[in-house]
Amino acid sequence: KHQLRGLERLLSKHQDDTARKQELEAQIEALRRQTKQRDEVAQQRDNAKRSHGRRFMERQKLVRMERTTRKLLRSKKLQPEKRERYQNDLYKIALDQVYVAHFPHDMRYMPLFRNNTRLVDGRRYLNKRAQIRAQILSTMDKTRKDTNWISQSQYGLVPSTWSFDQEKDTFGMLGKKPKNEKTENSDSRFSLSATQEKLLETAIDVEAELDKEESINVAADKNTTAGSGSPDRPRALPSVKGN
Repeated sequence: KHQLRGLERLLSKHQDDTARKQELEAQIEALRRQTKQRDEVAQQRDNAKRSHGRRFMERQKLVRMERTTRKLLRSKKLQPEKRERYQNDLYKIALDQVYVAHFPHDMRYMPLFRNNTRLVDGRRYLNKRAQIRAQILSTMDKTRKDTNWISQSQYGLVPSTWSFDQEKDTFGMLGKKPKNEKTENSDSRFSLSATQEKLLETAIDVEAELDKEESINVAADKNTTAGSGSPDRPRALPSVKGN
């Protein structure tokens, strides 16, 4: 950024020199692109780091859900309506596995679970989640080989396109149940252990603290920039009188 400001100052001094002006403008444009790309990579790395704990817990939960559901489907005495229900569960698990594994890092992660329960979104969040899922599914063929915890059979269950109506019919919306849904949203078969739940809560708390610290740092930077440039003097601590 210092280099960019230097080039901009230099450009202001060569307004009459057309050749030099064009050369400086080209350098400034190239430097701006490099700065933007560097900032985007840093933001993606930060988002990935912040969401790692939450995504790991959701990954573990979804793997356990898939294992349990496939075990139920192998039962020879399974009634047709239950088989259909478990196959639908497997389809939803596959969609959520792909969501967790390939969530784009250029935005803040939107979790799927809270307190052992699959979240049911309102219209605004449901629309945003549907857009993210559509983006993931449209580029999945390029990234599916990078994930070793999702089987090819699970990848084979998900479509290549997605819409808001599909999101609503599959996972439901606040005030509306998912299409053909016959069970409660919470299923004790897939509950996290007390230790795992505590780890997830800790990860959420840490993420909240990081967000708070980041906000404080941004505010401090703005105050420093707005000042005269001299370092801020530390505030005097209030005296504490004894009893």
